[in-house]
Amino acid sequence: MSSPAAAPVTLDQTSNVGGLRLIQRGTYDPASGAVSGVEPYAAIWIAGGKIWRASATAGGTPSSAQVSSEANVGDPSPLNPTPFHLCDTAVVNDWANPGDSRFFYTLAGSDKQCGGSDDVEKSTRLTAPASEAPVTVPGKRVAAIQTPATGALSGWLVLGTSFVRTDPSFANPVVVLAGVGAAALVAGTPSQMLLRVHSSGTVRVQRFDPAAGTLDSTDLFTLPGGISATTGATGAGREQRVHDRLRRRLRRLALQAATLRDAGGLSRADDLGSRPHRDQPPLPRTTRSRSR
Repeated sequence: MSSPAAAPVTLDQTSNVGGLRLIQRGTYDPASGAVSGVEPYAAIWIAGGKIWRASATAGGTPSSAQVSSEANVGDPSPLNPTPFHLCDTAVVNDWANPGDSRFFYTLAGSDKQCGGSDDVEKSTRLTAPASEAPVTVPGKRVAAIQTPATGALSGWLVLGTSFVRTDPSFANPVVVLAGVGAAALVAGTPSQMLLRVHSSGTVRVQRFDPAAGTLDSTDLFTLPGGISATTGATGAGREQRVHDRLRRRLRRLALQAATLRDAGGLSRADDLGSRPHRDQPPLPRTTRSRSR
């Protein structure tokens, strides 16, 4: 980034710029999954229907470059909705190779409204050339899978017609568990991820090994009754009550779970209840800012 006294640099003269996000870099600790020395690496945004990037590193001279072959993202203004209307954007950092960090953008879909079941989420690498097509995310992103030793993005857990893990480009899906109606990341360390999965009317908490790409067949524990698919305030309140029960159970689990202690360092109840995974909070209730 430039010094405060430096003259501003115009990167994009387009009036309708949306979805600006910042990719970061830092030093990844494989023991804890923490990242220190975090600093800006690149900016990425949408303008003129295309995706653009520019360096944000200290002392650099920023200049814009096109990212991927995407050329049809609609006007972010709600006054001109189309199926390609830009609803939201997000980024997930690759701590080993910042250029492989992923940019996500959500389009309105056929109803031209954001937040519906027909919304389309697409993704591209930060350094994808203008000849590389973006990919459509094949379902709901549940969590990023990161290589424990380096923090590199090695794949994704995605819930679509099946609960699958994919490679970093959302290709080559492998079924993790059949019959899953909902799933979320609860907590984790570099060597394990605790997942809440809802299947057959029961909420289960199971451990996923990011290095092996496998889900333990044994449930850590279950909560009978499941989570209602009801939407709105009533459904949200019911799901939050289930989350609260999960938090209490996870804390009690530390008193009797020698298995957890042997499998990756979750040795205290507070680790399960409060330590966030590298890119997600302990409970899946985050919101992302909308494009303006």
